[in-house]
Amino acid sequence: MQHQLVITKMGDFNGDSYNDKFIGSLVSFVANDKFQSMFETFFLAHALEFTNEEEHKLRYYELYQSFHDMFEQQLEIFCQEMKITQAE
Repeated sequence: MQHQLVITKMGDFNGDSYNDKFIGSLVSFVANDKFQSMFETFFLAHALEFTNEEEHKLRYYELYQSFHDMFEQQLEIFCQEMKITQAE
């Protein structure tokens, strides 16, 4: 059985429409093309590795770790741009 993955764009996210400047900046950061394409590429590269089996494979955790590391790196870039630490 062949699987097909369909991605739909959720819409435009404008950070300027938020009352909280920090939240608006974060929304703009994660909505930018670089961030979106990086994670879309990751999702497309690994989506078909997941199955409907009841038992989760060790590979799923490995993929989660890769995703988490990539997300943390991007969060650190955002924090540097905002001149804050992740703890703040």
